[in-house]
Amino acid sequence: MTADVQKYIVIIRGLSGSGKRTVADFMCDGDADEGLRIAISANDYFYNEKDEFHFDPSKLKDAHHWCLQEVEICALQGYELIVVHNTFTRKWEVEPYFHIAKKNGYRISVLSMYDSGLNDMQLADRSAHDVPLYSIRNQRKRWELDVFRDQKHGGFKNKADAKELRKRNFKA
Repeated sequence: MTADVQKYIVIIRGLSGSGKRTVADFMCDGDADEGLRIAISANDYFYNEKDEFHFDPSKLKDAHHWCLQEVEICALQGYELIVVHNTFTRKWEVEPYFHIAKKNGYRISVLSMYDSGLNDMQLADRSAHDVPLYSIRNQRKRWELDVFRDQKHGGFKNKADAKELRKRNFKA
């Protein structure tokens, strides 16, 4: 990797079932010569070695701590694109990732999926991990709009940064 390559952390936030993982996987799917890319979420913590998902609500705090550590490790390893996809309903949940980005020379953007235009029942039906309807309703109640103050250019400091990420990840 050359020194002039800009590195990005993209935070994808949204209610369960809104399509966060789909977008994260799309952003990270690219040619090997496009640099190291990874999509990470707290849900990844609950997969076993057989790739089976076993959610344990008593370990949710551990899962989010693990996710944060994984992002920090990837940043230290110089990944060019780190996409973190969790519900991130509140600002305090996102802030540690801003610190990692700043400390490691990454630019950061927040993509807010919210509910993707779906009602709670539709989100529950689409949820990859069978998140119950009451949990989605609670996520909606906790939702904070302003988790990233600079929204002028899609969460980037300027238009050039936003254009560069689009160019890198949304090639036709």
